[in-house]
Amino acid sequence: MSISRCRRRAPRDIAEPRLIQHETRVIRSGVSPTVQVRRRYPLDARFVVARVRLARLLHEGTLTPASEDAYRSGLAALSSALGTGPFVSALAGLRLLEPATGAGIVTLPLHWEATDPAGQLLTVLDADLMLTAVRARTMLRLVGSFRLPFVAAGPAAEGWMLPQLAATASADSLLTRVASALASPGAGP
Repeated sequence: MSISRCRRRAPRDIAEPRLIQHETRVIRSGVSPTVQVRRRYPLDARFVVARVRLARLLHEGTLTPASEDAYRSGLAALSSALGTGPFVSALAGLRLLEPATGAGIVTLPLHWEATDPAGQLLTVLDADLMLTAVRARTMLRLVGSFRLPFVAAGPAAEGWMLPQLAATASADSLLTRVASALASPGAGP
């Protein structure tokens, strides 16, 4: 697998405790709002080691089941908030583009696709999964946009709150699974 180079700088202002830090906000409203997702998770692995393990995960194809589980986690959180049964939606496709590397950063473009109620393919996640070296730490970040392939409605529906809930649960699940695999040798997401 060839790796291209990019010139992105690692963030300098990261000094968070051992938890997922985040920002999610609606960037477009409408029938199915688009939610901006910015999550980060500190790793217990040096950058060089995490980078090699990420390449192994890509080679083995283990990001596909991790993404499927993360998407289901988002739908389960949505179902729980609405007090309904499970949603019948699954990822129809996962696209991982070539990772780009630079000094202290690896960026992996990630796209999840699902079908909407009319059977049309819709991008539900368009994001970058990044490893960054920050001082003596390694951060795993997910930055992008998320949208549901359907309109969530019910007594708890507040328009933007439900897509935000699903985006947060999906992103956190993916980061937790990938972080676990990158932090320990032999572990898969």
